[in-house]
Amino acid sequence: MSSIYITETTIDEHSIAIIVDGVIDDNSLPALKKVCESHLKNGKNVSLNLRGTQYICREVRDYLRKLKNQVQFEDLPIFMQL
Repeated sequence: MSSIYITETTIDEHSIAIIVDGVIDDNSLPALKKVCESHLKNGKNVSLNLRGTQYICREVRDYLRKLKNQVQFEDLPIFMQL
C-alpha cells in the first residue's frame, strides 16, 4: 500500500502551492489528479512541489508530462525528468 501526503497552500486568490510527499503510484494517482485538476478547473495557477517524493511510477510520470504546460514544477527529484 502506498502513502501519499498532499499539502495545499493558498498563495493568493489566483495561486495555489501543492506539496507532495511519499510514494506516487497507481493507487495514489487518483488523489493527486483530483487535487490538481480541481484547482486547474477553477483557473488557479498551480505550483507542484515534489521534493519529498520517494517514488513515481510510469503512469504518474505520464500524467505529470501532460501537466507540464499547465503547472509550475518545483524541486523535482533527481530521478524524475519530464
